[in-house]
Amino acid sequence: MPPLARVLVDYDFNLLQVIAEQWGVTLRSRSQRDAVQEVETLLKDPLRRGAALPMGARTALDALLHAPGKRLPLSDFARKYGEVRVMGAARRDREKPWANRPSAAEQLFYRGLIAHGFFDTPSGPREHAFVPEDLVMLVPAPDPAPVLEPPGSAAEAPHGVLPAEPYLADDVATLLA
Repeated sequence: MPPLARVLVDYDFNLLQVIAEQWGVTLRSRSQRDAVQEVETLLKDPLRRGAALPMGARTALDALLHAPGKRLPLSDFARKYGEVRVMGAARRDREKPWANRPSAAEQLFYRGLIAHGFFDTPSGPREHAFVPEDLVMLVPAPDPAPVLEPPGSAAEAPHGVLPAEPYLADDVATLLA
C-alpha cells in the first residue's frame, strides 16, 4: 500500500483543508506541500486516532483492515459502503458532501483514513479502496464483536437448504453490535 504522504500529495489544497477540518483543526499552512506535512502529522496523532467513528464508517474501515492486502476492489467497497462523490474544490465547497448525507466511504475519505488507487491483479489493473500503509497499524482495534456460529453444519442442513455464506455470521454480529 502507498504511504500516507504519497496519498496526500495527490490531493488539492482544498481537500487537505477539509480533512483537517473534519478533525477540528484549521491548517496553518498556505502551500499544498506544507499542508501535506501538516495533515500527515495530524492523522498520525495518537489523540486524534482514538476519536470515535460513526458505526457505518467503523464497519467499512474494519472491512478494509481485515481484507487481504488491506484493500478491496473499489466497486465492491462502494456497493457495500457507498461511493465517494467525486468533485472539484468549488463544488466541494458548495455541496459539502462530508456534511450532506455522507456514505460510510465518504466519512472515511474526508477524514483522510482511506484512499483509492490502481493495483495489479491477475486480471489486470483494478481500482481499489485501501487504508494508507502507515495508518494500518495506527488505527485503534475495534471492540471484538461476538461471533455467531450458524446452527448445525453444512452436512446437517435440511435437504434443499444451502449453507450460508461464510461472512453471514460476521454481518449478523456487526448488525447486532
